Amino acid sequence: MLLTADHDDRVVPLHSLKLLATMQYILCTSLENSPQTNPIIGRIESKAGHGAGRPTQKMIDEAADRYSFMARMIGASWNE
Repeated sequence: MLLTADHDDRVVPLHSLKLLATMQYILCTSLENSPQTNPIIGRIESKAGHGAGRPTQKMIDEAADRYSFMARMIGASWNE
């Protein structure tokens, strides 16, 4: 999972998208890992910059996405 923001002036979001595309290409064309079954995900925060001064709700949303992705990747079970 790569995290970026659409108004980031330090790391242009295009770089994250290019990295995602490169990772997908390499993983999907590799003989060892083909077909690629692991998720390659990019999270692009809208109306946000490099991270400083973000509203609390945006930070909570990002943390929830990160923990959900991590739980999915390690196969954690969901208990209500």
